[in-house]
Amino acid sequence: MNDTRHNTEEHRHASATFDAELHELKDRVLKMGHLVDVQVAAAVDAFVGRDQAAARRIVSGDQEVNELEREIDERCVRLLALQQPAASDLRFIAAVLKIVTDLERIGDFAVNIAETVGALDAGPLRAEQDLVPLAQEALTILRRTLEAFFRRDVDEARAWTTADRSVKAWVLRLADELRDAIVSEPKVVQNALAILLTTRHIERVAEHATNLAEMAIYTARGEDIRHQVRR
Repeated sequence: MNDTRHNTEEHRHASATFDAELHELKDRVLKMGHLVDVQVAAAVDAFVGRDQAAARRIVSGDQEVNELEREIDERCVRLLALQQPAASDLRFIAAVLKIVTDLERIGDFAVNIAETVGALDAGPLRAEQDLVPLAQEALTILRRTLEAFFRRDVDEARAWTTADRSVKAWVLRLADELRDAIVSEPKVVQNALAILLTTRHIERVAEHATNLAEMAIYTARGEDIRHQVRR
């Protein structure tokens, strides 16, 4: 009788510990998501404002993103090694391992944009007016898919799996506009190419953000839709 009670208490303690560690893992992923969100928005602002000091802060801030990725990876491995998670929790941990890679890449794109600021050598082109709203559209995808992932909201996640298409279409329109600007005024070529490169980085942010929607569906349903979406 005492052994049974003891085993039950041990199980409750282990379960409570697991739940607490899972909650902490979620908090760290949310922190990482918020950090890269802020970094991308700040990088685009620095680009449009020609703010090289802000750009340098963004580049140095990438270290915190990388440290969070390593910490989250270690937490996931520890949970897998020391616990025996149920199927849904196992899928969640596996998905987190994938998601933090996407978040880290988004952080890298923020750095890439910030590093481009130093290449700007003339006044702004009209296409630059679209950079901030374009980035906000990409970051809206990131925020909504991250929310869907943690709520395990399949319907919401499905609604965002192809949301990057509007960003891609916008980038293509800007590419045409920049090409025309270069043809009509060749001296703007360096700035036009820097803007084009920045739009490509923002496009990649949106692509990685839609990966979170795919992982939300996988976590909730155990359904891998990645290749379906790409088709």
